[in-house]
Amino acid sequence: MMYKYYFYLKYASMRSAVFIQLILVWLVAFHGPASAMDQPAKLVRAMWTEIHEARNDSSMILLLGKLSHFYYDYLGNPSKADSIGDLAVDLAERTFRPRLRLLAFNIYLESNDLSRNYLKALNYAKQAEKISASVRQPDQEWRTIKNLSEVYLAGYQYEQAIQTAFRVLAIAGTVDDPALEAESYLLTGRCQDGRNQKIEAFRNYLNALGLAENLNNQDLLRNCYTRLSQFCLFCMMIEKALIYKIKERDLIKSCPPIDSVALMWVQYDLQTIEEASKVSDLDENSVRLILDFAIRYGLVRLKNFDLRFTEPISSGKTG
Repeated sequence: MMYKYYFYLKYASMRSAVFIQLILVWLVAFHGPASAMDQPAKLVRAMWTEIHEARNDSSMILLLGKLSHFYYDYLGNPSKADSIGDLAVDLAERTFRPRLRLLAFNIYLESNDLSRNYLKALNYAKQAEKISASVRQPDQEWRTIKNLSEVYLAGYQYEQAIQTAFRVLAIAGTVDDPALEAESYLLTGRCQDGRNQKIEAFRNYLNALGLAENLNNQDLLRNCYTRLSQFCLFCMMIEKALIYKIKERDLIKSCPPIDSVALMWVQYDLQTIEEASKVSDLDENSVRLILDFAIRYGLVRLKNFDLRFTEPISSGKTG
């Protein structure tokens, strides 16, 4: 069984590395290395132009949220993401309009590192909760309470997180939206996981996966595979973790145009599984491919994550 698993792990890593090399060739061929390096700056300038040309406050708030998320998730700059998210909140506060304030608070919470500015995030989440109670829109209430639970999770407040997650599940039932219900199961599972309720967490992850499969919702399926792979990895069910991660990778590859950044994050996760397996040497080529891709295309957050693999390689400790 171990030899079969070892082959499976190495084959999966090899196939991913080859596929990534093809993506790199394609990107450089069509965009060129220089334009690739300039791409993040161009995107930022284009987004600022959109913000300045926005026709109303709600559009501007949405665009500021998009830019904030780009700084956090793509460029790995949580400080800039925070300040841009605050711009959206300040703009909404000046309008004195509850719905815009609710929108800005939720956008901030969905675009930033909640653990970095935990007290601010908690303050925004509680203000949003109060506004949501007066607005009385079930879908917005679901979004708001979900974000509150996410804040509690970021602060390791698992008791508060699970209580709000149960509220999220209840609201999803009233909205009659299976996609929201699946997201609620994932959130509840993460809260239970944090409380070391592993069986309950796994059951809720599988509940979410069942709904995602019935809906054939690609984004939901990817999210479910990610959570299940992480859960299995932390429980040292390495083969299961690998299977779910490969399902996620294959799903990305099956949806044109291929999201090369998402694929690179999957390759990073495969490296993490390799490192945890103790039966496989770390694939040096894979590490360097990801690092090269991240530097070439300005993916600062991915680069910083992948750099942790370069120390064992440089010291020769890859097995």
